[in-house]
Amino acid sequence: MSNFKEMARYSLEISDEEKQRIETCRSDLSWKELSFGAKLRVLVFERVEALSQPNSANESNSK
Repeated sequence: MSNFKEMARYSLEISDEEKQRIETCRSDLSWKELSFGAKLRVLVFERVEALSQPNSANESNSK
């Protein structure tokens, strides 16, 4: 029995300009070492986290 968790795969159409913006949006060495797919995952998860935080703050302020 494997502990491997299967993940869904998605296709995105990204222009060369958009790809270059993503590749160079950060200057730290760790960003440069990530694969392009990993960079996309980081950006997506950071954005989702940022969007979910104001909702949590609004809920606690309304109590």
